[in-house]
Amino acid sequence: MAEVTETLILELLREIDNRLTTVERRLTAIELYLTAIEHHLTATEYHLIALVVSLPVYNDRLDRLECRVERIERHLEL
Repeated sequence: MAEVTETLILELLREIDNRLTTVERRLTAIELYLTAIEHHLTATEYHLIALVVSLPVYNDRLDRLECRVERIERHLEL
C-alpha cells in the first residue's frame, strides 16, 4: 500500500513539474510580448514628442503665409 501511495505521489509531482514548466514558458512569452509593447510605446512617445515640438514651427510658417496673403490682397485691393 505504501508503494502505491509513493508511486502515485511521484506521478503527481511529475505532472505538477510539467505544468509548472508550461506555465514558466508561457510567462516568458508574455514577458517578451510586454517588453515588445513597451518598446513600441516608447517609440510612439518619441514620435509624438517630435510632432509636438514641430508644431510651433508650422504655426509660425502659417502665420507668415497668412500675412503674405493679406499683404497681397491689400495690394490687389481684394
